[in-house]
Amino acid sequence: MNFQILEQELFSMVRDKMPTHLEHLTWSKPQLREHQSHRLQQILTHAKQHTHYYQKVLHDIDTESFNLADLQQLPINTKQDTLDNWNDFVVDQVITRDKAEQHLKNFREGISDNPFYNDNYLLFATGGSSGLRGLFVWSITDFADFICQAYRYQIKDKKVDHDGMKLAVLVSPTWLHASLAVFYEHPNPAVEVKHFPATMPINQLMQELEQYQPDQIIGYSTIIVELSHFANAGQLHIKPSYVSTNSEPLDQAGRNSINKAWALEATNMWCSVEAGFMGSEDEQHKGMWITDDFCILESVDENLQPVANPGDAKKLLMTNLLNHSFPLIRYVIDDSVSINNTTDNTYRLAGDIRCRVTDWFIYHENIKINPMTFCLPLEEYEEIHGFQVQQTPSGAVINLVSNVALDLAAIKESIQHALEESGLKNAKIEVKQLAEIARHDETGKIKRFIAC
Repeated sequence: MNFQILEQELFSMVRDKMPTHLEHLTWSKPQLREHQSHRLQQILTHAKQHTHYYQKVLHDIDTESFNLADLQQLPINTKQDTLDNWNDFVVDQVITRDKAEQHLKNFREGISDNPFYNDNYLLFATGGSSGLRGLFVWSITDFADFICQAYRYQIKDKKVDHDGMKLAVLVSPTWLHASLAVFYEHPNPAVEVKHFPATMPINQLMQELEQYQPDQIIGYSTIIVELSHFANAGQLHIKPSYVSTNSEPLDQAGRNSINKAWALEATNMWCSVEAGFMGSEDEQHKGMWITDDFCILESVDENLQPVANPGDAKKLLMTNLLNHSFPLIRYVIDDSVSINNTTDNTYRLAGDIRCRVTDWFIYHENIKINPMTFCLPLEEYEEIHGFQVQQTPSGAVINLVSNVALDLAAIKESIQHALEESGLKNAKIEVKQLAEIARHDETGKIKRFIAC
């Protein structure tokens, strides 16, 4: 089948599945717990029966009666494990790593115009800009649930209030990255969706947005924050009533800029191609509600050991209860986030994602610098609306984007002071002001921290 037919089939499934997702949001804690237990047993049994990898690692586990409380007995998996054993992770043995890579290559180079593999799967590469590239498989059926996760809180909160509503989507320019596939259409067919590649030159993007005049905007955090700064400077004239950010960290300075530009609270979402949407805000803006019905997240330290205090978590272990094509069980997610396990609500609550442990810079004598050491001083400058930090052997090169002239000497001094307090003495810091920071060609994202 061609792309148009398969894409229509995918979003037809989304519309059929959405009522079930909305019902999940009304559950009690016992209902959620029962669902998690059932789905865990089901996904473990499926993985054991249909993949060579889990046939080995789950050989001695009674998956059909497995207890949710015993999850920590199962082995941990990493992205490197999936790379080393890719053909053993995938359920459909017709799909090999070589065939998957060739399919993506053909689509990337225009040899094929259909991102769907064998009319039944979507293949997504991730992490290429950070150095360790993963490749993951989703069936159309499971990916429809992935999309439902993205929209269900918006629909619950009735943010689509009239036919003909215009939605501007600012994400990847291609289906090689999951962001475009997720937001290609809206579950409500009455919503008009227009895609604006995040890689588009900012002046062209602003011009086209002004022509379109969207009612809502969904897209990468960095590009939306950048647009908000232009709006605050009187250079962008749009009036969205709803703004949703995803795929990149959204700090408080970014939230403040969005609020100032359009008099609204940004709705942040947390996702990965491995897990789907792990958390989403609703209209209360108390934090992101964890998608506990379709993924199990365990908070762990740098050594992947459980933490008693959620604030001490450095990484997460994710068990995907949704993806039957490429099962991931206790898979390491490098996001640093605090999850509230004691809330009275059915679903747990998480704060904003601030950084990934892999972003930490390690200098001589094993001095470790948290990326927040750079973020916090930069967040003091309202006029900075984009940055990138590139580690050097003795410090860093910091690229800044602003529409006004910055006091680079003062910024340099504040960064050096912060680094000294964190243990890095006499750091050599170079601060540059750029017109824009280059985005990854395929994903459209900015890699904010680049280690040596």
